[in-house]
Amino acid sequence: MGDNRNFDEKRLVVWNAIAEKGSQEASEALSRLFNLPVKMMGSVKAYLPIPEVSRVENPEEEVLGARLVLTGDVTGEILFIIPVAAWTSWKCHLLPGPASLDLETSAFAEVSNIAGAFFTMNLSNKTALKMNFTPPEVIQDMFATAFEDTLVQISEEAHDVLIIETRLSISGDEVQGYLFFIPSQSSIELITRKFFAS
Repeated sequence: MGDNRNFDEKRLVVWNAIAEKGSQEASEALSRLFNLPVKMMGSVKAYLPIPEVSRVENPEEEVLGARLVLTGDVTGEILFIIPVAAWTSWKCHLLPGPASLDLETSAFAEVSNIAGAFFTMNLSNKTALKMNFTPPEVIQDMFATAFEDTLVQISEEAHDVLIIETRLSISGDEVQGYLFFIPSQSSIELITRKFFAS
């Protein structure tokens, strides 16, 4: 499952359950939205200090990303990314035939929004904490730049990031990406108290 040295087994099991359930529900929503058999699979890849995130993805790889700002009881950001090269070949399933740049951007934003929504909804249900997020801001840049720009926008200090590996599949054709959950330090402490107190 990757590098989870900062997680004990109990927390890893819980976070994986949230990621997996969120992915199952996101699959159903995406299938309805695009009228296609879309499957999303999510599993915890790592829980790392922010400076070590570059070990997960090539810092110079060009990615398509979407930032969602978290508000409510939990603050921070979600960054959903897929390498541009992989998305370019896979998006034809969602958008058969010629499509404008606006339509392509909208499709990626919808995928990101649904992935983020069902992750936060399941986390909120487990912790009884209120979580909202802004509409996704779609970006295209090198991974390192996209990630660093996301950190700048977090209003409170953040130390660690939960990394969920996501796989989107239609008729056996699969594309891999990542969902980065970057809570403020005060938020992760609140989640820990609420959810892992026992």
